Amino acid sequence: MNRFFTILIFFFCLSVHPQDFYKVKVIGDVLCDCLRENADKQDVVRIDQCGYVLSKGLSALKNDSIQGVYASKSDTYLQKNCFEYISLISKQKTNSDLKVSNKQSYESKDNFFKYFQDFEDNNFYYKDFIDDSIVVTVNESRWREKLTSSGNMVSFNLIMNENSTKLRFVESNDSFFNDYYKPDEIIEVRAKKNTSNVIVVVFKFSNGIVMEKQLTKI
Repeated sequence: MNRFFTILIFFFCLSVHPQDFYKVKVIGDVLCDCLRENADKQDVVRIDQCGYVLSKGLSALKNDSIQGVYASKSDTYLQKNCFEYISLISKQKTNSDLKVSNKQSYESKDNFFKYFQDFEDNNFYYKDFIDDSIVVTVNESRWREKLTSSGNMVSFNLIMNENSTKLRFVESNDSFFNDYYKPDEIIEVRAKKNTSNVIVVVFKFSNGIVMEKQLTKI
């Protein structure tokens, strides 16, 4: 675990109670607000200052297993809901095919429908923030992602016509993605072909976060 995660996850682990899972959101929002308010400072300074904000007046959990659960859930919440947090990760994970983007980038892309045939004829993959390769397979009704390291799956319903494309989260047997996506969550999708082998797919979530996935043909 790198210094960024060590500092941030340690500090927001200090504030949770074993039975108060709603506090994950509160903790995440406090950290995200702090990162946003200190956006003009160097990253290492932001990390230290925001860690202090979260740790002040809080006592550490004594149970290591519970601490680990909250560390994982808080990190997942922030990766889904905090632009500043995702941006910091993106800066460090330069080999990843994921990056946080914006509404303008989403709107500049085409309807995914335009490239559906590419996906029907081929499988694609991308690398996530922990350098795991994720294989993407698409047919007329389903979008599936398979983690090569574990074999775990993420499954969506594909809702597509000539005007728009959406994914509806169905299920995942991976703990990270099962927390990352809400039940029946709807995600708007657009895309742009960069080369004959690379298509950038853009996910726009209901919380306003926009993520780009650079998918490469297998």
